[in-house]
Amino acid sequence: MISYACIFTACANRGTLSGGVKDITPPGINDEASTENFQTNFQKQDIKIDFDEWVTVTDVFNQVVVSPPLDHKPKISVRKKTVIFEFDEKEVLKKDATYTINFGESVKDFTEGNVVPNLKYVFSTGDYLDSLRFAGTVIDAFTGAPKEGALVMLYDNLADSVVRTERPFYFGKTNKAGKFQINNIKPGTFKVFALEDIDFNYLFNLDNEVIGYMDEYITLPDTNMVAPTITMYEETPDLIRTKIDTSTYGLVKLVFNQSPDNIKIESTPNLENSFYQVERDSVKFWYNSDIPFDLFVTRDEYNDTIQINSNKKDAFLKKAKLDLSAKVKKAQNFSINPGRPFTIQFNHPIANVNNDSILLLEDSLQTEVITTFSINPDDQRELIMDYKWHETEPYNFTFKPNALEDIYGLKNDTIPLKYNALPKRVFGNIILTVNGLDENYDHKIDLLFRGDEVVETVIAKNVATFNITWSSMTAGDYSVQILQDRNQNGKWDPGNYDLKTQPEKRFSKGLEKLRSNWDLDAVITPEF
Repeated sequence: MISYACIFTACANRGTLSGGVKDITPPGINDEASTENFQTNFQKQDIKIDFDEWVTVTDVFNQVVVSPPLDHKPKISVRKKTVIFEFDEKEVLKKDATYTINFGESVKDFTEGNVVPNLKYVFSTGDYLDSLRFAGTVIDAFTGAPKEGALVMLYDNLADSVVRTERPFYFGKTNKAGKFQINNIKPGTFKVFALEDIDFNYLFNLDNEVIGYMDEYITLPDTNMVAPTITMYEETPDLIRTKIDTSTYGLVKLVFNQSPDNIKIESTPNLENSFYQVERDSVKFWYNSDIPFDLFVTRDEYNDTIQINSNKKDAFLKKAKLDLSAKVKKAQNFSINPGRPFTIQFNHPIANVNNDSILLLEDSLQTEVITTFSINPDDQRELIMDYKWHETEPYNFTFKPNALEDIYGLKNDTIPLKYNALPKRVFGNIILTVNGLDENYDHKIDLLFRGDEVVETVIAKNVATFNITWSSMTAGDYSVQILQDRNQNGKWDPGNYDLKTQPEKRFSKGLEKLRSNWDLDAVITPEF
């Protein structure tokens, strides 16, 4: 009989426990009482694995994996010291195929829960056991993090549709490090996929299933093969509007199933006093209209027409007030970065600014200086002011009544604000050089502060080396994110299996901590 000892690391000699000593030894295999492992010309039968102590099996659905996959669910049970694997009576095993039953961490001793590690049963329905193997790594295409628990699937049917229509001939699962190894493979040529199988049917049949694939077939044996890295992604679904909120006059909120980047909104009749802005998965459309109108929302193949009834205007105007935004009101300290344009955000889009009615007093003597605010074209709720601020000086703003008018015709009451200009020495400069870019593509370069806040974005167009200096930056932790923007749409795009496109390449790297009054020189070569 071929012993289990060659693959079960649990076959250590077991000592007699003395009082108070905890059992930490996993169950050992009783070869004589177990079904012979590594059989050839295997005939369908119950497989029994006998241990030297009572055992239990847990989480069978997730832990026990059979490759090639069975068409019918097997029954796995325990009788005292024996684990029993029973094939469904309707199961027909493939001809001349090597099967591996991997029990994962499902089998444990009954008293202490010590897991039997690396527990596998291997058999062949043919004359010999296939012995080739295939190993590699699976990562998330966007984050670069390892993908745990992903199926890696091999198909000897090379049709493009096979991942949707057939179960794989071989498969394995990735560990916490995203590593996988599939053993006992026959010689041949295979298509390779990675899949997060949401409905556990070994098919890529759901829109939200995460997939990855190798562009080229693999042919085994191949002594020159380097362990591949497969990148997984969720394909971009069709844009769908999931919610609309028109409860407040003058504002339409549209919520989508994804970020509606590059969306276009037009109105009929054309509304002069209107403005829209994308915020994460939503679009906010501000308007002023006395009559109903239609909104036409478009992006690529997406087209939507929305009828807006504007009969709540009178009630809105009775209560509405042009004021500072809630974000500004909540701020504890108002400070000015003297090396950056100064902005103030309001609660409504601004239509007109009367700079003569905005008073700015500088320094402790309250010296009046001339101000010139303009409306931010990217966000009409913001006013921008460019001024040579004197560091460490106090500044008092007063927006006199009627200094501002919003798109609804509302004007402000008196709004006082007090700021202090910070000293330039508390800020630093980031001098970035990016090497090794592909001149055939644009590259979007984002500077992130404290992990996920994008504070600066630039586009490097068709260059191998790109240089940029960001001045007067808040001291702290920064990282750089570089996207190879193949389709020049300014965002990361996942792959698409039907179109045979892989995810756009993305690279991120943390920078040395930026200190106050410091020039941080950073040189990055992306590892796409």
